Amino acid sequence: MSYRSQDQEQIRPEPLKRLLANYDSGQRVFHGLVIPESNLAHARLPFIELVDANLQKSDLSHAFLVGAEMMRIRLRQSRLVRTNLIGANLLRADLRGSLLYYAILSGACLIGADFGEASLRDAVLNGCDLRGANFKQANLQGANFQGANLAGADFRDANLQGTNIDQAQTIGTLMPDGTYLDYFLELLPPAPAELASRETE
Repeated sequence: MSYRSQDQEQIRPEPLKRLLANYDSGQRVFHGLVIPESNLAHARLPFIELVDANLQKSDLSHAFLVGAEMMRIRLRQSRLVRTNLIGANLLRADLRGSLLYYAILSGACLIGADFGEASLRDAVLNGCDLRGANFKQANLQGANFQGANLAGADFRDANLQGTNIDQAQTIGTLMPDGTYLDYFLELLPPAPAELASRETE
């Protein structure tokens, strides 16, 4: 394992120490683990399975988590700065309010993931499956969504300055101004306004 210092290792709580020791011994499955506010910065845990785990307010900055299975993981208000999550499965993960500056998530499964109010500045999400993902009020400046599937994703009030969505699938995607793309690639008014107009007919 790669840690930042011996002092940081010494202050790790026992459940986290057991996780790291068991991983080093060959164990990969840790479903339902509850270790909020954990320090996993710089940890190397490729292909670990943390399904339904609770790591809220944890630090996973610079961690190497390639191919990790993290379905429905709770990472709200966590730090994932420069974290490597290439090919990881974060289906319906809760990342609301988290910091993902320069995080690498290329090819990850992020269906239904919640990035509300998170910061993904300069994050790499090319080729990701982000169908139905929530990016409301998220900071996505400089993020790369090239070739990603953004069908049904919600970008209302998000900051898309400098964001790359070239070749991304955006059918049914809610844009920052509330408009969305229909199956004929035409911008339609926000859904609430459309519903209201139908009710008055």
